[in-house]
Amino acid sequence: MESHGVVCDASFFSCFAVMELHYNLQVWGKQCKIIFMSKLLELEIQLNMVIQAQEGNCQHRDETLDWERLHMASSARIAFLLALKRGADPELAACAACVHDFGRILTGKQAGHAEAGYEPVKAFLQKTALFTEEEIAIIAEAVKNHSRKTEKGTLIEEIVKDADVIDCYQYGLPFDRPEKEKRYEAWRREYGIREDIGEPI
Repeated sequence: MESHGVVCDASFFSCFAVMELHYNLQVWGKQCKIIFMSKLLELEIQLNMVIQAQEGNCQHRDETLDWERLHMASSARIAFLLALKRGADPELAACAACVHDFGRILTGKQAGHAEAGYEPVKAFLQKTALFTEEEIAIIAEAVKNHSRKTEKGTLIEEIVKDADVIDCYQYGLPFDRPEKEKRYEAWRREYGIREDIGEPI
């Protein structure tokens, strides 16, 4: 999918993340705010450093690095909210969504990027020293399988797949495969959202 010239600024997202942390404190309580600061925020900072290091490494990228930054941050927020509703670990789901396109970030290529990210993301997560081996395995599997939109995986994998689809659609990107549209429509039904006016049924 194309980024359609989306441009973002890393400092903007840092400020936005801090603002959202305060919102989380009011809505979900102090514990969730501390979780975001201790893992997801640190993970986003370290991932942004990886993205920055890719500047000039590829003559042609299927997606811009600006899009990768934007998609990383907003997919994580969507996954956090989905996990709260579905009974999954919101921190783990958000972190998995945050790195789901790690393969494309490194290679610049859309084709096969999910599988290409599997081993590199494990090494990256280990280097961050933020996760247990079990958490790394869960996140890496979600990265590897997130393009398999027709298949049903673990709860975390399904949240990452849905967050990916919802996030791309909210920026106006068209569904390039029918299974993505099916996932989007299933999410709308789950939340009772009408397509015509966007209000609860």
